[in-house]
Amino acid sequence: MSLNGKARKGVLWSLAQQASIQGINLLVQLFLMRLLTPSDFGIIALITVFISLGNVIVEGGLTSSLIRSKELDIEDYSSVFLLNLFLSLFLYFLIFVSAPFISIFYGEPSLKAIIRTFGVVLIIKALAAIQVTKFTRDLNFKIQFIINLPSVIVGGVVGLLSALNGFGVWSLVFMALCQSLVSMILSWQVSDLAIKWSFNFEKIKGHFSFGYKLALSSSLNIIFQNIYNIIIGKAFNTQILGFYNRAELLSGLPSQNLSLAINKVTFPLFSKLQDSNTELASVYKKVMQASIMATAPTMIVLLLFADDIFWILFGDKWNSSIPYFKLLCISSIIYPLQGFNLNILSVKGRTDLYLRLEVLKKIIILLGVFISLSYGIYGLIYFQLIFSLVAFFINSYYAGSLIGYSVMNQITDIVPIILISVLAGFACYIFKHFVPLHGLLLSFISLLVFVILYLVLGLVFQLKLFKRVFTLAKHLIV
Repeated sequence: MSLNGKARKGVLWSLAQQASIQGINLLVQLFLMRLLTPSDFGIIALITVFISLGNVIVEGGLTSSLIRSKELDIEDYSSVFLLNLFLSLFLYFLIFVSAPFISIFYGEPSLKAIIRTFGVVLIIKALAAIQVTKFTRDLNFKIQFIINLPSVIVGGVVGLLSALNGFGVWSLVFMALCQSLVSMILSWQVSDLAIKWSFNFEKIKGHFSFGYKLALSSSLNIIFQNIYNIIIGKAFNTQILGFYNRAELLSGLPSQNLSLAINKVTFPLFSKLQDSNTELASVYKKVMQASIMATAPTMIVLLLFADDIFWILFGDKWNSSIPYFKLLCISSIIYPLQGFNLNILSVKGRTDLYLRLEVLKKIIILLGVFISLSYGIYGLIYFQLIFSLVAFFINSYYAGSLIGYSVMNQITDIVPIILISVLAGFACYIFKHFVPLHGLLLSFISLLVFVILYLVLGLVFQLKLFKRVFTLAKHLIV
């Protein structure tokens, strides 16, 4: 099959995987949010940074090097597998030893046992990281779909049964452990990769020279992605953190999952086009426009209907999350673009620049958080919104310069779509607040008004742009 054919199938299976898995996850989360308290979710949010950081170190740079490499043999996979397994055991040891101190730092005695149990996920994921890497390198997202779907279902069932039986925050721990375990077992069952228990130091040196900077960059990114959880958990309490964490999770579901689904395909795809800047820029432009065409209207709709969504799905218990949710929806609009730009840096072999940019952005975050914290949690969220724009400009400027696709050209290609979404959203807002209808009927008609206006404005003012995106979508389906 041609590269384009593989890419189209890859996008379809990757999107199917994200849509189905996140759909199940969302359904499970809806029930859990009714069964558990905001503080339960706040406690898990406190330890997320440690587990996520461990996953990045174990799976990050070296597995990305495997995907990018043009020639591989079984010794490459085996050596990286053994190193990943060693790193996961070492990191779990550090987490186990550090658990009491983390518990004391946050003033949450239950954290000690929770983080020690949750940390086992690191070892389980390390056991399957190489198999997943091989599937990704081969653009085989169908098999990943087949693996991940039952994993999420089993984990969700375990989490819900645990919550119904009064296990509280431990329900979230059991859910994560079961999901990882089932995924690992299935990955080994369906993979044809015959791992050898041999370690080639020369192979590791080659992958490490590419991967360590990427792993450091990703580690910094994880720390600072979770810096709000760390600060809110320490400066406020687990209840406020629970409200913020759920708002961030729900607002990020559409953009982050679209980004994750497309990034899974674009990284190996971009890697195969790394020697042709013209082709790389052309493919990147199409992917960027398609993602913005999906995320911009989606996030504006979520912002407009936030009160209805929370009232229907979660009840009054989570009302404090609504203002956070609305602000975070705005910052999520351009979230996918940051990952696409960073992929360009990686496939062009500029992990040194990737690392420097991550350090620069983290310095900006530290200064911004330090200043905004005095304005309370809303100060932190407003800074988060501003920083999303700053990060986009930084990433797009340097990535664009490598492939001849300037930041101004990127902005020119996406701003019209965002403006059309905003105009349709404004009209929807007017309709929703001034038409003498009530309840779900008003919400349904308002949503219909938004969709119609968005499509009409797109065809009237950006006919060529929308035709191009529609054509791309058609090609992905056919």
